[in-house]
Amino acid sequence: MILPSYHIKNKILAGIVAPHGITDLIHASQNNKTQELLSMNAVCVLTSLGFSQNDISIDVLNIVFIGTSVIHFRHDFPVLYKKNYQELQKIVLSFISIITFVINHNLFFYYMCLIHVPKHYYFNRKIINKNRLVNLSFIFSFTLLLFMLGAYDIAFNLSLYPLYKGIVISHVFYQEAYVHNSLFD
Repeated sequence: MILPSYHIKNKILAGIVAPHGITDLIHASQNNKTQELLSMNAVCVLTSLGFSQNDISIDVLNIVFIGTSVIHFRHDFPVLYKKNYQELQKIVLSFISIITFVINHNLFFYYMCLIHVPKHYYFNRKIINKNRLVNLSFIFSFTLLLFMLGAYDIAFNLSLYPLYKGIVISHVFYQEAYVHNSLFD
């Protein structure tokens, strides 16, 4: 498998993968949920930073991170059998994928670049198109900022992983609660 260099991979992760969560802010501003989004971000980031203080709580943080990732990625999978247990099927496929990503990080890189992020933008195309020029400019500016941070390897500093995990967990909670409307079903 051909992999880009570490430096190029970090730029792609920072400049393409990481910015896809900015659609949460666009969605929140269009649906009067900005306060909820910011509160959710604050709670998740502060909790994540708090859990990163010792080995036992880091394990709890990692379990929550993996669990929310399974929930989030289930939207990327098709239903194999239409009759029963549709959500369970997608969760099982998502869980198997997460285990595969833990074993081979490179597969995660390609999954995010080629499947998850394009599907995410496609799914959120209606909110992006509501004010296309402003939203695309906002996405582009945020992408450029993160791309530049990735160029300095700031974006994927190991000591900042608890911060990133908190942001990702918040992204999943927001998406499930307000975009997919499935958190409280």
